[in-house]
Amino acid sequence: MDILVVAGLDGFFKKVNPALVNTLDWTAEELLSRPWIEFVHPLDRQATEAARDALVAGEKVARFENRYQGKDGSIHWLSWTSMPMPEQGLIFAVARETTGQKQAEEELQRYRADLEKQVRERTALLTGINLIFREALFCETEEQLGQFCLTVAEKLTGSKFSYLAEVDQAGNLEIIAISNPGWSACEMPVSEALRFLKHIDLRGLRSRVMMSAETLIFNDSASHPDWIDPPKGHPAINSFLGTPLKSAGQVFGMIGLANREGGYHKGNQKDMEALAVAVVEALTRKRAERKLAQLRGHHELILSSASEGIIGLDLQGNMSFVNPAAAQMLGYEAAELISRNAHAVIHHSKSDGSPFPEEECRILETLQSGSRIPFEDDWFWRKDGAGFPVRCSTNPLIHNGWVSGTVLTFRDITAWKEAESALRESEQRFRDITEHAVEWIWEVDSEGRFTYSSPVVEKLLGYTPEEVLGKYFYDFFLPEEREEMKDAAFAVFAAKRPFRDFLNRNLHKNGKTVWLSTSGVPMLDASGNLLGYRGADHDITTRKLAEAEIARLASFPQLNPNPVLEVDFQGDITYANSAAHEVAEKLGLQNLRYFLPADLEEILGSIREGKEDQFWRENRLRERIISVYIYAVPQFRVARLFFVDITGQKQVEEELRLSEERFRHISSTISDISYSCSRTGIPPEDGVLAIDWMVGAAERITGYSVEEIKDRGCWGFLVVEEDLPLYEKNVLGLPVGLPGRCELRFRHKNGEIVWVESFAEVIEKQEDSQRLRLYGGLVDITARKEAEAAIKESLEKLHQTLQKTVKALSSTIEIRDPYTAGHQRRVTQLAQAIARELGLSKDQKDALCIAGTIHDLGKICVPAEILSRPGRLSDSEFSLVKDHPLKGYEILEPIQFPWPVAQIVRQHHERLNGSGYPDGLHNEEILLEARILAVADVVEAIASHRPYRPALGIDAALEEISRNRDILFDREVVDACIKVFKEKAFTF
Repeated sequence: MDILVVAGLDGFFKKVNPALVNTLDWTAEELLSRPWIEFVHPLDRQATEAARDALVAGEKVARFENRYQGKDGSIHWLSWTSMPMPEQGLIFAVARETTGQKQAEEELQRYRADLEKQVRERTALLTGINLIFREALFCETEEQLGQFCLTVAEKLTGSKFSYLAEVDQAGNLEIIAISNPGWSACEMPVSEALRFLKHIDLRGLRSRVMMSAETLIFNDSASHPDWIDPPKGHPAINSFLGTPLKSAGQVFGMIGLANREGGYHKGNQKDMEALAVAVVEALTRKRAERKLAQLRGHHELILSSASEGIIGLDLQGNMSFVNPAAAQMLGYEAAELISRNAHAVIHHSKSDGSPFPEEECRILETLQSGSRIPFEDDWFWRKDGAGFPVRCSTNPLIHNGWVSGTVLTFRDITAWKEAESALRESEQRFRDITEHAVEWIWEVDSEGRFTYSSPVVEKLLGYTPEEVLGKYFYDFFLPEEREEMKDAAFAVFAAKRPFRDFLNRNLHKNGKTVWLSTSGVPMLDASGNLLGYRGADHDITTRKLAEAEIARLASFPQLNPNPVLEVDFQGDITYANSAAHEVAEKLGLQNLRYFLPADLEEILGSIREGKEDQFWRENRLRERIISVYIYAVPQFRVARLFFVDITGQKQVEEELRLSEERFRHISSTISDISYSCSRTGIPPEDGVLAIDWMVGAAERITGYSVEEIKDRGCWGFLVVEEDLPLYEKNVLGLPVGLPGRCELRFRHKNGEIVWVESFAEVIEKQEDSQRLRLYGGLVDITARKEAEAAIKESLEKLHQTLQKTVKALSSTIEIRDPYTAGHQRRVTQLAQAIARELGLSKDQKDALCIAGTIHDLGKICVPAEILSRPGRLSDSEFSLVKDHPLKGYEILEPIQFPWPVAQIVRQHHERLNGSGYPDGLHNEEILLEARILAVADVVEAIASHRPYRPALGIDAALEEISRNRDILFDREVVDACIKVFKEKAFTF
């Protein structure tokens, strides 16, 4: 219903219809009793009165809108059409309420304004994001990129101060960048400013932002209960907006903005949440680029540090890369070789100088065949025209299934060739000596089979060396004695000790019996395991025949040309043949008792007790050596003594022994210097160890001539003071028959230090008279020591490089899967603790360290969105994840680690019952290191947070591996893991 009113010129309504009453909720009486202008909204009164005045002035119709106030304070828009009634002095007006229409129009205007504002803000946001990604390509440092991001954030939100930070290992916010305008406004002391530039404590409003993981606004920040006053000199903070930085759902840092004029609003909040995603992506990309550059640098460093020559060739055989070792061996600067043809420069001729046709070049063959080709013996040429032997190989570079080039690696084997030649000469010298020695020199393995025999065996036993090789030493013993003698010999083998004068009877090829006296020393490997024995035999058949002849003659005492005595069991002489008296008179002996051995009383005691009835003794009478055979005749209670003068025989035997000893020890101590020295049996304070003879390169090694060394007694004066204890122990202090070896430092005549290896064996030693005689050799090992030092230093550098490369690979994995960042490091820590508990070797622990650090390397091949997926994976996605052990193996297998790293990585998801992957291995088929890694991997995964679940804790992890002990996991490994947590208090 339209509103109808009649108003007088006096300013009061005269009539109102019910429509006005219902609209304004005033009663008709209230409307008629007050001036109508009081019901009009104050802002519209002037315009309304102007319309009334126009009608009074003669305007026929007035159309206008104004607002009326209802009784309850509500506002009502009315659209009026008014006409004057001059004769009556009244104004008639019709109105329609348009409040709903006006509200719709106002809402539409507000919506349009908001939309225009959002378009402006979205445009600014997208522009800022694009600028950030573009700037990420050109910024050299994270700080530069961070400052640019803050500039965009300040412009987008109207902030006056900002910073970008991430959480460090200590739990503080480490500053990446601070906006330049905001920092310039600081007036903090220098010391406080430097600390603030490094990190900010994670407290107050910053902590609330990080803990909530949401963008928060504090427009009256100083009144907030978590507010912490900034350092003195820092700009006042009136308002604050904090936005967390997230990666894979984890908060790792934040952007802080401050002092927007008028405070922050929801639009700023949404803009910063969108901008933060771009900042995280830009930082991640920048860090990945830096890691990639570092990894590339590590690879180049490894190639540059390699001792082998490495050259890269393109498809035309031109050199595209030359490492320093290759350039040095070839006598070029690396730049001189780049782009030059390898065959034409270094492989143009054979070792005899004749041309090497390019079509026969094996280096270029790889470019055609696409296969690796090793060359055991080849020839390269240096820049100065000199050639040298090499051992090399070529490996094809395959790209998309096609050969794109090849890598040539080579090593100068000149020194190896020279050593090979020297070894042949040394072996020939040894062969010459052993083949001309009087004794039969031999070697047997640990089971007693002959592996070497000198030609003398043919003179002793009638067999050629070739017939002896492969036979057992006991094959030649008399059949009736073989088992007993064999057992005695192997008892010595089991003790791994040297032996002397082992008497044994052997069958000559012609069937005769040959008596041999055998001496030998054990041959041990570096671990002390028996490899066999080396020794010598000499023929004592003649001596044994003489002893038998003495026994035969003993049955005819009176006719015996040698002295024969008989004594009763009390030691009194009861009979002496004529030869005894004649010899005693010739030697000037007044009493026949001088013939009797000094221990005759003990001998007679043994006879009386029935222990033994035969004895051999040697007695010295007036410079004569007498052999005494004592034979008991119990039925007459006497013992008969048969004497033979063996002085001449002893002298011959002694000379023969000395000669044979000399040859034998020369043969076992072939070296740069061979010598014999001795000390006479005079009192110790006067005894001098003197050189008997010395041959070899004494002057080259020591700077002293042989005569000069002899003048000083022996070579002990050359040993540096610190090594004298070694000299005393391993040369002078050796027991008889036990070879000694040690490494000593000599002081050369010119003052330089020379390393030598000493080989020595004492063949005679009498402690009471200080009598000593020894043979030995000295080998110059200075060059070897220098080479060992250089190799050790090189290996140390390579080990460090390997550690850095492995860490870089681990970091690369964690960049793609930051949600599980630190997983490989924690798994490695636990695996190392388990290995220590199990008592594994250093090699096994080193292998575990490398394999553990990169055991998830194969995840590089898994899409990043799958790795960080918060929900459960589909079967196809999980199948991709399960491929990562095999992918890691394929990446690592070509790398020649000192340990089975690739196999450990491949097997770390295998289980004892065969339910693991990728190969379904069982029990001992799985490497011990992989079994350790499997347990450590499961424990860390259960105890840590994952995208699809929260952390379950250590107790749940230990319960899981305990429940599956001997089913999925190795019992000993599980027990060791539980022990390191519960008894050793292990923590990640």
